[in-house]
Amino acid sequence: IGLTSLCAWHLGATLSLRDGASRGLLVPVYIVHVAYLAIVMKTHPPFRLALALHAPSMLFVLLALLSRLRVSTERGPATLAIAAIAVSTTAALIQVRKIALHPRWFDHNATFHLTQALAFAVLYRAGRGLIRAA
Repeated sequence: IGLTSLCAWHLGATLSLRDGASRGLLVPVYIVHVAYLAIVMKTHPPFRLALALHAPSMLFVLLALLSRLRVSTERGPATLAIAAIAVSTTAALIQVRKIALHPRWFDHNATFHLTQALAFAVLYRAGRGLIRAA
């Protein structure tokens, strides 16, 4: 989750900021993520800590994608990426609320991972479209 959050910060910076501004933003992001890694390596923090780390990065990417809706060649892939973020958010809610497709054979953790895999597949397709548009 921490690595995904770090990647999201990079994606948002790439989509919305110039090089100098993105470097200024990413330095504190690296510091926070290294601290998070240290916490995860030494303790067993609650899942909510991972969500607290992840949510701001997703919001940043969402705002960057919303700004891309104005560009006609990027509108389709940006919309697809926004849908992927919605599916990813749903996956997090599935995990926190412990929603399961089946209590024994497909518990909340398996349901979360399946939903998150779907989000990543959609995000991958959106990313390819944004690269082509650029």
